[in-house]
Amino acid sequence: MKKVFVDTNIFLHFKFFTEINWLELCQDNKCEIIVALIVIDELDKHKIGNDERSKRARKVLKQIESYSENQPAEVSPDVGIELLNTRPKISIYRKYHLNKDEHDDQLIASIIEYRSSHELDEIFLCSNDIGPRLRSKPFAIDILKMPDSYLLPEKDTPIEKQLKELAEENTLLKSRIPKPLLQFENGKDFIKIKVNESIIEKYSFIDDRLIKIKEEYPHLVYDEKQNKFNPLATLASFSLISKEQIDRYNTELNDFYTEYGLYLHSLYDYELKNNLSVRINIFITNLGNVPCEDVDIYCNFPDGFELIEERDFEDPPKKPTPPSTPKTMYENLTSGFNFYRPHLYPDININTLPKINRPNIKKTNSYEVHFEKEYVKHCTIYPLDTLIAIYDSFSEMKNFSINYSLITGNVPEPIEGVLNVIFEKYNAS
Repeated sequence: MKKVFVDTNIFLHFKFFTEINWLELCQDNKCEIIVALIVIDELDKHKIGNDERSKRARKVLKQIESYSENQPAEVSPDVGIELLNTRPKISIYRKYHLNKDEHDDQLIASIIEYRSSHELDEIFLCSNDIGPRLRSKPFAIDILKMPDSYLLPEKDTPIEKQLKELAEENTLLKSRIPKPLLQFENGKDFIKIKVNESIIEKYSFIDDRLIKIKEEYPHLVYDEKQNKFNPLATLASFSLISKEQIDRYNTELNDFYTEYGLYLHSLYDYELKNNLSVRINIFITNLGNVPCEDVDIYCNFPDGFELIEERDFEDPPKKPTPPSTPKTMYENLTSGFNFYRPHLYPDININTLPKINRPNIKKTNSYEVHFEKEYVKHCTIYPLDTLIAIYDSFSEMKNFSINYSLITGNVPEPIEGVLNVIFEKYNAS
């Protein structure tokens, strides 16, 4: 039984290998086709594309793969097929002075190794290329030449050639079109946000902090013994604090406690709102080879929360200032020598930045958000204005999707996509 190593060109440029009369070609009543791994590699390289050769390579690979699932297999009655799943050992290349980086040498090495391990004489190489046929002679490898009758006719007519040229031109034009898309700061189209569901009870929050502030700013107590009459009373009064000063301070301190309690109420509400708020940072990038121009970014957010710009999020409540502790007459006199009055000098460092390209948020049944970007350079990432989703409770924090559409001045069709926000809830209490 003859064994036939089939070269890549036979699979690509001749009739489909299952249609060839291999028994007639081998002049035997039984034969076997052998496919080396280098041939599979070459077919893999040729399968990319839409031309006839690429289509043929894909078809051959698909057929070969079907045989790999059931070995031994037959192409036709008495015509078997064997798929080699190992490559020649390095020692074969060294022994026979072959180059393992060359296709022809890899195929010859496969034949030599197969022949030595099976102790067979009737092993043939079937190739339409002169190179491997000539390279085989020094190694006593017999050649099986495929008749020209099996050769496929030339299919590239002038019209087909023109179509190929148009296809190549179209591919080139597409490569010069920008490819903008939106992503999160992690460079992906989804982001996972960790949410702590534990909540401190409001009045515990307020009471604990009120106790601490009263310990930090306690009431003052008037010491009558220290302030009783003595011969040096006039001189001593310069270094003492009067009862009226202490009473006035304690009254102001009580007002401060009340004001601080109201501040803690507001602070708790602010912190709770902040914990129920999710900051969404979206970035626009351009994967194309040319910049995007005049980009309109439309994002659709679902309902279920309030959506605002980060700059519109309310500021934290202002902490009240405790009253100044009473000073002695001596301290009041010495403090009067400080002539610097900060409020008399204007702050020359104040610099209010203009708001450029702010998003337009429109509330319907959902939220329609519109950004504008004049220019998006290729291979560059630009942040959009941060948005904040404010929820009423942790239970309402559910995964949601952001559908977006990008309309660009130099891209013929709108580009659409989806971003996903995923919540990972935990309880730290």
